[in-house]
Amino acid sequence: MQEAIIVTIKPIRETREAIISMLKEMIRKTQDFPGCLTARFLDSQDRKELVIFQVWDSSEALEAYLTWRAERGDFMQINDYIEEEQVFRTYSVLV
Repeated sequence: MQEAIIVTIKPIRETREAIISMLKEMIRKTQDFPGCLTARFLDSQDRKELVIFQVWDSSEALEAYLTWRAERGDFMQINDYIEEEQVFRTYSVLV
């Protein structure tokens, strides 16, 4: 079954452009990761948040990806640019 993940990020105002640049590069690598069906990077200036939306061909592919990112230290690196902890939400794709 396909899995989707939505990650909400609230950047520190002064680091907004830097984290956008960093996340754009991360999304490019995500799109090439085995099992990634789609990866998008969204911005809501009104809510002062960034959103990463991804769909994976299986929960195993998503788990492998998250493990890879954690082992690389990417999640910890992002923490230097955000006001609040990242919010991760996963969903099973029904249709």
